[in-house]
Amino acid sequence: MRQTLAFLAVVLIAVTAVPARAVEINGDQSGTWTAAGSPYVVTSNVTVPAGETLTVEPGAEVRFSP
Repeated sequence: MRQTLAFLAVVLIAVTAVPARAVEINGDQSGTWTAAGSPYVVTSNVTVPAGETLTVEPGAEVRFSP
């Protein structure tokens, strides 16, 4: 069963525009989101497939588009 992505201890910022260097995120995600790769802008539903892991490192900036 797929689980909805939850963010713990991450600053969540609502944005109206996607910054030029942003990584747009949606769909299946796994691996590691780093501060150096930030900001990550969630543009739609995000899931972490069963048996996989998504690590959001300290300092990684995660934003949500409206």
